[in-house]
Amino acid sequence: MSKHYLNVAKTGGYKELGDTLSKLVDNILKAANAGTNKWLQLAVRDIRTAVTTAGIQDFTGNLSGPGIKYVKGTKGDIGEVVIPSYGVKLDSMKNHWTNIKTSRSKFLRWGLQAQKNSVRMGARKVEMGIEPAYGVYVKKKPFIINGVTNALPKLKPLLVEEINRAISASIGA
Repeated sequence: MSKHYLNVAKTGGYKELGDTLSKLVDNILKAANAGTNKWLQLAVRDIRTAVTTAGIQDFTGNLSGPGIKYVKGTKGDIGEVVIPSYGVKLDSMKNHWTNIKTSRSKFLRWGLQAQKNSVRMGARKVEMGIEPAYGVYVKKKPFIINGVTNALPKLKPLLVEEINRAISASIGA
């Protein structure tokens, strides 16, 4: 049994008990925030891995690199995961037809390096001016939910570890 419980029982130290419980609650809240922040950092890593696993060719280097990042909260607040808007669009878009055109330079560049030979050839014809556009059927790549799904089982153990540490520090167990 902790010495705090013995003190209260023997001496009636209710103020000491109140202070200990108040400190315990504050420490548990801080620990929950710390555990959540650690989990968000793991989630960023898992989302970046999901980009690669989904076969997304990122020509800006931002989705699999520094574009998906954890931003620390202010003064112990919970941080956030930041994903470029085009990554969110790629993740949540509906499957649809679109055109590779010279006016869409990044999409043309993607087409020139595509895995499918027919797409590469179509993009090449657009680049050389033989065709004004080349139609491509694009499919959504749900990498965000896949990354979060992979990270989710890690949340509970992190929170339990942080909260247990806070309880031990608060009551001296």
